[in-house]
Amino acid sequence: MAESDRKRMILNRVEPDGADLGEATKRVSDSPNVRLLRANSPTSLLIEGAGDAIERLVLSLKGWNALPTVSYTVPDTRARVLKPPP
Repeated sequence: MAESDRKRMILNRVEPDGADLGEATKRVSDSPNVRLLRANSPTSLLIEGAGDAIERLVLSLKGWNALPTVSYTVPDTRARVLKPPP
């Protein structure tokens, strides 16, 4: 699988009676095309993998959904000298 085919997604538990974190973590680790990157919260996991594999994973987990990660570039706000003084 090419690196460009891989997506980073946040897997969130959206229903209180949905599958617990242990089951979600096990399903992610059992999925061959999805990798767990971080599990810092009892209701969300950062995962990476093929889009279709992530979609299948979400369909197999009751009460969970996947959202794409979003990254922003921070603008450089430092003052710049456009022209040196004469």
